[in-house]
Amino acid sequence: MQALVVGVLSAMVVAACGSDHSTIVADERGPGAHDVVFRVEQRGGFVSPESTFGRTPSVAVYGDGTTLVPGAMIEIYPGPAYVPLQRGSITGREIERLVDLADELDLTGASVDAGQPPVADAPDTVVTVRTRAGRLVEHRANALGMDAGGSGALTSAQQDARRRLQRLVAELESAAGAVGSEEYVPDGYLLRARPAEPAAVPQPGEPKPRVKPWPVASVDLAAATDCLAVTGGPADDVRTTMRQADQLTFFTQGGQSYRVVVRPLLPDEDGCPAKG
Repeated sequence: MQALVVGVLSAMVVAACGSDHSTIVADERGPGAHDVVFRVEQRGGFVSPESTFGRTPSVAVYGDGTTLVPGAMIEIYPGPAYVPLQRGSITGREIERLVDLADELDLTGASVDAGQPPVADAPDTVVTVRTRAGRLVEHRANALGMDAGGSGALTSAQQDARRRLQRLVAELESAAGAVGSEEYVPDGYLLRARPAEPAAVPQPGEPKPRVKPWPVASVDLAAATDCLAVTGGPADDVRTTMRQADQLTFFTQGGQSYRVVVRPLLPDEDGCPAKG
């Protein structure tokens, strides 16, 4: 793996500030291999808790140049229960270009005011940028790319802020998509299991759910109703199990039926996110 982009992101300073639209976090370390430099993700919206739990970034760039993007989705129903992320690598020069672009777009200082377009139940797009001073700046824009600029609900400044965010997102996705990729195999998985019973009689034309015994005995589904981090050997077993499942697969353990959702641990994570 290539050297860290220390020349681009110099020694960090201690700083913190925030608003309703962003959070800025900093520490005194230089950027490590697993530190986020850029990340784009979706939060909120009218989706199920299981869908929210399983979300991963649409693009992420780390201190060693690693990029993560979603894997290709198969257009079938039911779809696979687990779709691996794809891992690539960009150069330090490319990261420098992207940091320069974030500076040029005025996305490394105060958070943008992206306004609220007249779009219901849409998620927020959250764009995280690590500045040259080492701060993580988090910008939020509801319904980014879905809003009608001519509705009158957004000021010209808010429309400009949304265009700038969209420009950076497009450049990040293009940079990550331009390099070769392979399946990202994480150190572990975050797992959520909720008691659920498959429909006894599927709707006409609907596939029949599959009910299978949970094969990973060391992972207690009853302990995973919120979030359970699985690492080591059991993580390999979880990956194999979920790769063989689809969205209508239910698992049984201890006489209880569960719907199981997993997502990979990201390079900057070491367990379940803190509550609250």
